[in-house]
Amino acid sequence: MWRPGWSSPWWVTSLYAGSVFGVLTFVTDLARGYGAIAATAAGVFGGIFFGLVMGLVNRRLAERVRRQVGDVRRSDERVISKAARRGPVPEDPELRTAALRLAQLRAEQAHRWDRLSSLFFFAMTALSVYLAVSDGAGWLMATAGFAAVAVAAMREPRRLDRRVDELRGGGQSA
Repeated sequence: MWRPGWSSPWWVTSLYAGSVFGVLTFVTDLARGYGAIAATAAGVFGGIFFGLVMGLVNRRLAERVRRQVGDVRRSDERVISKAARRGPVPEDPELRTAALRLAQLRAEQAHRWDRLSSLFFFAMTALSVYLAVSDGAGWLMATAGFAAVAVAAMREPRRLDRRVDELRGGGQSA
């Protein structure tokens, strides 16, 4: 699936994020029993707002990534981004160095935010459990989603530290 890279203009990220959010909002509002007009309005206005916010936030993040990684070809962005997360370590020293720098940036950010984000998503899990009990079982999907993100936020810093070590050593990931 296509998605904007870190060299994409901020408005492309805005359109992408806003469209995805708007469609998901529309579908979930319809599933929760809201009328088509209310679901459409929530999807459109929510998508516009979310898209603008995410476009501006992602512009700042992309600037940080570009400073950390350096100038790379647009065609290599996806390879570098994937190599920073998982998979075989790139043989090309230029790509491996860029992937290492990106993985280091992500690890630094994950360590900075791991406790706060885990706490936030565990709190959202508890809130969605309460809402599932008081408002209906429709909140159970949100509960599962929040719990999964909370656990992932706890594990991400250590996973990225292992990936940084793999990229430094030039070995294959397990």
